[in-house]
Amino acid sequence: MAVYWCCFMQLGKFNLGFRGRKVMADVNDPRRIGNYDIITELGKGTFGRVYQGKHIVFPDRIVAIKLMRAAPLHSQQERDLFLEEARLLVRLKHPYILPLIDAGIYEQDLPYLVTEYAAKGSLLERIRKQQGKPLPLEEAITILSQIGEALQYVHQQDIVHRDLKPENILFKTDTNILLADFGIAKMVDSIGIRQGTIIGTPPYMAPEQFRGMASRESDQYALGCIAYELFTGRQPFIASDMVEMMFKHLMEQPIPPRHLNPELPEHIERAILKAMAKDRTERHNDVPIFIKALQQTKEQWLNDGITYYKSSHYEAALAACEQAIQLTPDAQAYNWKGNALYMLKRYEEAITAYEQAIRLHPNFAQAYSNKGLALYMLKRYEEALPMYEQAIQLDPKLAQVYNWKGNTLYMLKSYEEAIVTLEQAIQLDPQSAYSYNWKGNALYMLKRYEEAITAYEQAIQLDPKLAHAHNWKDNAVKLLRRTKGAKQLSEKSSAPWPQRVAGWFKRS
Repeated sequence: MAVYWCCFMQLGKFNLGFRGRKVMADVNDPRRIGNYDIITELGKGTFGRVYQGKHIVFPDRIVAIKLMRAAPLHSQQERDLFLEEARLLVRLKHPYILPLIDAGIYEQDLPYLVTEYAAKGSLLERIRKQQGKPLPLEEAITILSQIGEALQYVHQQDIVHRDLKPENILFKTDTNILLADFGIAKMVDSIGIRQGTIIGTPPYMAPEQFRGMASRESDQYALGCIAYELFTGRQPFIASDMVEMMFKHLMEQPIPPRHLNPELPEHIERAILKAMAKDRTERHNDVPIFIKALQQTKEQWLNDGITYYKSSHYEAALAACEQAIQLTPDAQAYNWKGNALYMLKRYEEAITAYEQAIRLHPNFAQAYSNKGLALYMLKRYEEALPMYEQAIQLDPKLAQVYNWKGNTLYMLKSYEEAIVTLEQAIQLDPQSAYSYNWKGNALYMLKRYEEAITAYEQAIQLDPKLAHAHNWKDNAVKLLRRTKGAKQLSEKSSAPWPQRVAGWFKRS
């Protein structure tokens, strides 16, 4: 309780963001700030007031000026630090970030920032026009995608926004946003407000922000709150005062968005609620993954999973396939999930995935074959064999299935059957070095060394790096020589006595 009360005491130092509420004392409006004449006041924000201005030399240059009254600069060190931070922020160049074009200090102690003027208003204004109705799906996803790109860019610059809200999302055109106030929260915290102060706007603040901690995950939480509002027409939490709002973010789960908007796709609801997880470690790995979860179709997730799998990124492949399955349970997605699990040597889980694929598509030959392969890796050969036989029955042209069936028969010591099956594999795929190799193994175990050597030589010709074939061929050659030597000795020992005596005289 002490932590929450401390948070409550600190909340008085920042804008609560309750719409229409006056949060700062009236002050005399300036007529000129730096090289800009003030045209009108545009609004009040967390850190001060925003004005529309025009350059005194170039009157066609219309700008927005943020005068940060919440962060007076009382020392030269603070003024120097502010200007240093401004130099860093002016380097942020991104199509969805409101450009910073100037900075300075007004009347010795009030810092100000000058940005381009966004004439098309803010996302807050667009939300209000909806009168409690959600934005069209495609429009909302477009807006959120652009915000996500801007957030990702600044996060890569090690900057956290910390006050993401609809007021800070402006429109350059009807369809292109400009995200404002990047880094200003960090700047104010560094130069004007002392350590321990909480910065943010409560309807969009992550639970950890109420405890004085902010991170990239906090920005994702705020974006989740904005997404909730765009897709449902209302904020995730409604409160009568700041303490109630804080406790809702800390303790309560929001109403599931689809309860408010039944037409909302389930995967969008799931993505929003994950972004708004109370524990920041349970949110999406980063903002781009959150945005992708909002906009990605099942087919796109599956294609990503296959691409990751083919490039040997099996953990990423698994995650993508699971996303596809969450959107629409699909036999192909389960099959590729099983493949990723198999490559990660999680064979039991792979079997479960293949079984799900078979349940959804009972004639899915490849899923039967893959399940058999996972069973084989667990040395459950008796269970694997029927899987291969079912796959062959469904698709007799799958050469690889004959190969693995032959391997399984070999492990079950059914060497003659293994040879027949492996020859079928070779007929379907004459370039399979492994089929020749396993055929050689079965012949070897039957002590048909000459045939085994021929099979190994064919395997080596197709794949000279197949060490197993080289080793077993060498063993077969040695055994064949011993066998021939023993045979010759046996033949000589069984020859008639005169021939043996002649042989002795010949040797002497």
